Amino acid sequence: MRKRAFTLIELLVVIAIIAILAAILFPVFAKAREKGRQASCQSNEKQLVLGILQYVQDYDERFPGRLNGMAPGEWHEEYPWRRVIQPYVQSTAVMRCPSNPASSFNAYGSWPVPRSYAVNGHDQYATPMRANNGQPIAVIKAPANCILLTECSEGWTEMNLDFCWEWFQGRDPNVPCAMYAGHMGMANFAFCDGHVKPMRPNATVNAAQPLNMWAINGPNVPPFGDSVNQLELCTQYYNR
Repeated sequence: MRKRAFTLIELLVVIAIIAILAAILFPVFAKAREKGRQASCQSNEKQLVLGILQYVQDYDERFPGRLNGMAPGEWHEEYPWRRVIQPYVQSTAVMRCPSNPASSFNAYGSWPVPRSYAVNGHDQYATPMRANNGQPIAVIKAPANCILLTECSEGWTEMNLDFCWEWFQGRDPNVPCAMYAGHMGMANFAFCDGHVKPMRPNATVNAAQPLNMWAINGPNVPPFGDSVNQLELCTQYYNR
């Protein structure tokens, strides 16, 4: 007795079912993989923030500057915070986010280290890690609500809130904005008390409440400069 073979229609039905299942499951697998990368990035930030806090313990309870050792009038990135905390983290691998395409480029300065993380150190505002002028930890009003470290796509030492979107438009298609929020629209943020959590960039500021998680006297103070608009544009880009 001859075995019955599949007809063309039956084969097409099976192929269609496989294609439908693949269309359903591939996004699930992609999300699961990105969740794993996000967790790895959070682990990196945890190690970095703990390295900074160990430095604080050893140096009179004061944060390092985002840049250090500059004479008056100098402006360079030769001794940034990334280098200062190396004795504590003893690795440059923790400075590379596995999801961030910009991590294949080095941060500014002659010391080769990936660009994935930047500190809260805008010099014009009350931030923890301004250049040559890290703040005493005692002045941080609410350490659990004051950002110390976040993700970036450019080589600066700090997250420049006034230009994190505007500065990069039309400059480099690989770097759409200074902040990286590519973990399904979220960025990881490390806080002055050492904890790390993912958030949308625009959730860190609010003009109406007010809310400013970047200020050492925050969080219930007005946002800095144009930060509300800049962080909103970054958030929209990564959630489009």
